Amino acid sequence: MATFFQRTNNFTRGIRFRLSMVYSALFGVCLVLISLVVTGEYLEFARDEHDQFLRNFAIDLSQFVTPGQSANSVSLDVPLSEKIKYFPFVIQNTAVTVRRMDGTILYKNRPDIKIPFELGLAVKNGYSHRHMDFLLPTGVKMRGVNVRVPHEPEDFIIQVASTVENLTTQQDRHLFFLLLIIPLSILVTAFTSTIVAGKALDPIRATIQRMEELLKTESYRSLPVPDTHDEIADLTRTYNNMLARVKKTLEAQDQFVAHASHQLNTPLAIMRGELEVLLSKNRSPEETQRFHESLAQELERMGQLVRDMLLVSRVEAGKAHFRFVPVRLDEVVTETVARLAPRAKDKSIALKLDLDPALMDNDVALNITGERQLLTCLCENLVENAIKYSPLNSVVQVSLRLSNGGVCLEVSDHGPGVPLEVRQRLQRSERFFRGEHTANISGSGLGLYLVGRIAEYHSSPLEILDRAPLGGALFRVSFPQNPNA
Repeated sequence: MATFFQRTNNFTRGIRFRLSMVYSALFGVCLVLISLVVTGEYLEFARDEHDQFLRNFAIDLSQFVTPGQSANSVSLDVPLSEKIKYFPFVIQNTAVTVRRMDGTILYKNRPDIKIPFELGLAVKNGYSHRHMDFLLPTGVKMRGVNVRVPHEPEDFIIQVASTVENLTTQQDRHLFFLLLIIPLSILVTAFTSTIVAGKALDPIRATIQRMEELLKTESYRSLPVPDTHDEIADLTRTYNNMLARVKKTLEAQDQFVAHASHQLNTPLAIMRGELEVLLSKNRSPEETQRFHESLAQELERMGQLVRDMLLVSRVEAGKAHFRFVPVRLDEVVTETVARLAPRAKDKSIALKLDLDPALMDNDVALNITGERQLLTCLCENLVENAIKYSPLNSVVQVSLRLSNGGVCLEVSDHGPGVPLEVRQRLQRSERFFRGEHTANISGSGLGLYLVGRIAEYHSSPLEILDRAPLGGALFRVSFPQNPNA
């Protein structure tokens, strides 16, 4: 019993049940509306037909009205052999009254039935006939017609009335149809739509089953796309695209963890080795100071690596995790150059900042929409890499100038340049990559990756060019003009 209720609960919460209920409800509403309209039109037609029969019957009877024995009486002799239009009325059950124009009754076949008469209507010019409804004292509903009949020397009015039993019977039959046939039709529709919906959902269930099988095997194989050109095929393609993205993300995550572990183990191993050497015997103060300085450098390197990794995780979390506001790009560049100037001086490198004079009076171009921390990281990585890879007594040029309505940031150096392989790996958004010529230079391998992603977030293309024949590399980031500035 518990299993039955569990299956019933699962079925009622499924798409198949909801689709069948929606189809049944729509069909039921449409059927009820159509039935009401059709029934109303049919009953209206039946009443009009009944009225037409009444009028024809009155006209047929009028030809048998003859003067009676007195001036205030007439007789109605209807020969039974005469082929007149009795149908659907029986003359013995039909009330017939003949009146003068002033309302005086000349003939009446049913003394127990009084047919209403309006004197004002009868004397109107152009009066032909009129139908009316009335109730007998017994509660029986009647419907009659007053027909004006031309006659010499005076016109008269013949009234014919009969019960509306036929109309009531037809109305009851249609109500029976509404109360019985409609619910039965809805039940049949619900059953049929459940079967049809189940058949329509079979491809989805098959797709779900294949997904579950892949999950059990922990496989990332794509599902075969059915050749149906419908939503099922679109769903399968979307699932395959999502699966490929998840696979790529997991592979990148594994690669990131492996490289991060390697990068963190390197300074830790160096620090552990130097500590073992330091503690192996008594050291002079000068030797101890050198060990301390080396340990401090490795700690700084490891700290920078951790900061870069945290920033990478934030960048890869999505653009929505940052707050983009108007930022003065010249302020970010100037502060970065001032902060890194001492490091350039230690290598006897001239760090030059060139600001386009046309920018100084162009607040629109300098105010870009961005995230200040990311822009600072972009500038620091470009300038720091240029200082790091430039030889002694060289020049690192940082320029900020107008370009195509926006502002262009350029950082150039006289270092070894950027190999084609590194540029290709940058385009593939690979992390922790470094060129062969940088083996003896400290770094995390995240700098250019961060620069590329940050430039992408600011809709600004990153270009890496060779400064042939001078040597070195030129990094260019073109920021578009902020339309809201």
